[in-house]
Formats: sequence, structure tokens, C-alpha cells
Amino acid sequence: MKPLSADEFLNLMSRVGIGINAQYAANWPRNLAFQSESVASISWSSDNDAGFLVRFLSDMLDVLCANEAAYLWPKSPNWINELTGSHPVAGVWCHDLATLNSGEGAIEFDKIDRPVLVSALASSVVFGWSWPSDLYVVPATGVAVVHIGHSEDVLVAFATDASRSEFAAALEARNWRLDDDE
Repeated sequence: MKPLSADEFLNLMSRVGIGINAQYAANWPRNLAFQSESVASISWSSDNDAGFLVRFLSDMLDVLCANEAAYLWPKSPNWINELTGSHPVAGVWCHDLATLNSGEGAIEFDKIDRPVLVSALASSVVFGWSWPSDLYVVPATGVAVVHIGHSEDVLVAFATDASRSEFAAALEARNWRLDDDE
């Protein structure tokens, strides 16, 4: 795991066509989005079953990232305090991140660190109760922007329909049923 400044992260993302969502930048200056006009998306709704959720998030990251790094970008600089303060289990699940994250930038996760990333994402879905606990994940390849929201949903945006279809097929091959486009 390696912390990155906001400038480092946004510079990396600009190379793959991802940046701050201009539509909401005035009120939500950390919302990520593809900079292209056409974006395909897919979602998955959690039933707050932690076992299923951890398996889904692990499979999702395996499909999106394979052996590549993934970047965690919080919607709020205070996300770790918001999340770990909401439930003691979230504090345990996110323990390794509490000292690493300054809140201002992103965290890079290599494949070996993926369990820590899955723990943070699962904590956000299960224990997050408002927007400060929302998290974004972007594979190093920039193929997708994953939004883990406090509404128990996982939204994955893609720059192309083809990327979306490949992702859906790969997850369905692992027996995951995804929700319709949003």
C-alpha cells in the first residue's frame, strides 16, 4: 500500500480519461468520473450479508484489476474517521488504513494488498451511513470507476459499452447477477 497525493493521483487518472466530475465539482469536488460523454454503467445491490459482499468485491476487483494495482479515492478527506467511528467492526476492518491515509490523496493497492482494500470497501457498504464514507476505486488500467456508496450499492462506470459487457460476462461466469443499467 502506498499513499499518493491528490495531485499525483489526479495526474495518473487524467492519462486514462478520468477526472473530477465537472457537473458536480462545485458541491462535490472529489467525485470521480470519466471525462468522455458516453459512459456505460452497471450496479450491484448488497443485502448487507458480509460474506457474500466480501466474495463479490473480491471477484469484482479480480475481474477489473487482475494483477494490476487499484487506487482508492475517498469522497471525503475525513472518510476513515467517519467510517470507523460509525461501528467498532469497521475500525477493525480498516485498522491498517487509519495510519496510512491522510485523507487528502489516494491509496495505491498492489494485488497482495487487495484484502485490505476489500475490507475498506465492505466497511463502507455495510457500516457507511452518509456520503463521507463513500469511496471510489479505479484500476490502474483506468477501465472503470467504481463507486462504493452509503446506500448499499456498488456502481461501476465504464468508458465503453464493450468494457461494460466484458465485465458483466466475467462476473456472470462467476455466478454473480448484476442489476440493470442505471
